[in-house]
Amino acid sequence: MEQDDGSEEHGSYVSEVIVIDVLKPNEQWSSG
Repeated sequence: MEQDDGSEEHGSYVSEVIVIDVLKPNEQWSSG
């Protein structure tokens, strides 16, 4: 199981989610 590309993509996605979570309040996310 060697998927560096997958890991990189996943990491990028997680990073984006974290940034968005920090910028936007949790209230909006709670709605979803």
